[in-house]
Amino acid sequence: MGLTVGVSATQLTSDTFQIVAQGNGYTSSSAFELYAVRKAAEVTLSNCYDLFLIAFLDSSKHNFIR
Repeated sequence: MGLTVGVSATQLTSDTFQIVAQGNGYTSSSAFELYAVRKAAEVTLSNCYDLFLIAFLDSSKHNFIR
């Protein structure tokens, strides 16, 4: 079981970002969701937007796309 953990944001278009949360066997699904939503909020504020939308959620892969 790997120990790689983290959250990343990749800009796809001028106003669309992909947020990916990675964890290990010790990371719960709810923690993945919390980390991804927090990163989405950080990206939203740092790009001077007021809100974000979770357009796609795949709980089995823990991927969120804003």
